[in-house]
Amino acid sequence: MRKTVKVYRNVNYRHKLIMRRAAIITVCIAIVAALAVAISLVASPLGKIPVQDPNAPVTPESSQAPLEPITNSSSESVDPIVSSASSNISSNASSDADTSSGKDWTPPVPPANGPAYTKLYPNLYCEPVKKAFEEDRVIYLTFDDGPSPNTDIILDVLKENGIKATFFVTAQNPSEANMNRMKRIVEEGHAIGVHTYTHNFREVYASVEAYLDDFNKMYEKVVEVTGVKPTVFRFPGGSNASYNKAIRDDLVKEMTRRGFTFFDWNIDSSDATGNNIPADKIVSHTLSTSQGFQHGIVLMHDLGTKKSTADALPRIIAGLKEQGYTFDKITDKTPSVNFLPKQKD
Repeated sequence: MRKTVKVYRNVNYRHKLIMRRAAIITVCIAIVAALAVAISLVASPLGKIPVQDPNAPVTPESSQAPLEPITNSSSESVDPIVSSASSNISSNASSDADTSSGKDWTPPVPPANGPAYTKLYPNLYCEPVKKAFEEDRVIYLTFDDGPSPNTDIILDVLKENGIKATFFVTAQNPSEANMNRMKRIVEEGHAIGVHTYTHNFREVYASVEAYLDDFNKMYEKVVEVTGVKPTVFRFPGGSNASYNKAIRDDLVKEMTRRGFTFFDWNIDSSDATGNNIPADKIVSHTLSTSQGFQHGIVLMHDLGTKKSTADALPRIIAGLKEQGYTFDKITDKTPSVNFLPKQKD
């Protein structure tokens, strides 16, 4: 009996010893496996990805921020929406440059010690171009002070004759109908330039700053209505008049610095001498002063009180054709005719 119990105890002890050793081996294997997994995760690129909080809200992929901030050339962060708008502006600017010089162009920096007005309106610039005439015996018909209902009559006459002209516009009456006439001027292939917004000489020529205020207001109106950025203009009353004598030199210098080209005239239709000037007088005066020019710029008006100018236009065109002229519109490549005093050598 005692021998049987002793054998049983020995068997039970051996069984426990085997189970204990098996458990130790299992634990060791588990530890080794765990270490192997840990080592592989550390060595893998996936180990560098932070574990996402399971409670964190899920955001669409398109709205997640990029891994690195988008920066411009100055290393400042750029908002994606602003960046997109800037790209559009840059593209438009490139298109404008392609139609002129084909090269990148940026406005000149105002002089550091220059007058305060040189810092005004930093977008009020245009790219200067090289002047070049390739035509002789050309007439440039120009119309000031409109648009008005008379502009429609003039545009009809020009279309009938296949002629392009130039309109130096104002906003004396910025009605919807007149704004649509500015659109028609551009759509029918004529040139459009700035004359003045108010056409109030006392206000416009009060200072260089006052002139720039008025000019910029009309410039922006033309751009808003037509989509065209004017590069040519005409001073109210001409470039050398008693109205602007006090600021003339500074004004001419500043507008030239900004790249704009101004045009006076060398053929006077006489319609500026009053309202309702007889059409016969306008015709005879124009044709008597148009002889012998290689490039003639005719001053006419298309505001509402100049109906007789519109009536005279068909005969003026016929008479100028008889004198051997062709017709064209003014561009920024057309050398300016102006009244400025001749510079002494």
